[in-house]
Amino acid sequence: MDKSARKEIAFALKKSKSGFSVQDIVDKFHLTEERLDVKVQYYSWEIWRLSAAIGYALGKKIFCFPSLDTARVIDIVRSTAFYIYVEKLRREGCILLLPSSNREILESLADEIIELNNPRFRDLSRFHEIVSSYKEGNIWYQWAVDD
Repeated sequence: MDKSARKEIAFALKKSKSGFSVQDIVDKFHLTEERLDVKVQYYSWEIWRLSAAIGYALGKKIFCFPSLDTARVIDIVRSTAFYIYVEKLRREGCILLLPSSNREILESLADEIIELNNPRFRDLSRFHEIVSSYKEGNIWYQWAVDD
């Protein structure tokens, strides 16, 4: 995203023909006023709130967040008070998809947990076989590892 946070929110509001103003969205998601003119690509922790704010401004009802390791999710939730925005969106009938391998995290945030029981992720013997064959004889693998 090459635009500032303010421009992204304004564009989203215009596209959705929403009655909200940029300031309404900023206030609802407690975005930092001083950072509104910073390009979105330079956001760090606040990107989670900004992303939800832009989606909300677009009128989205389903929000999907990336799969991250457990420690990172805990840091984001704690450092950004993201759980507050999860609750706000949930109260407005939105659906939030937050993948995690840690059930405890999900239990504290989710109304419902859906476990994916895909055989593709259970049997990793083929994966181990492929890696072993590369280790045993593939020149490219040896070159990459030796660097």
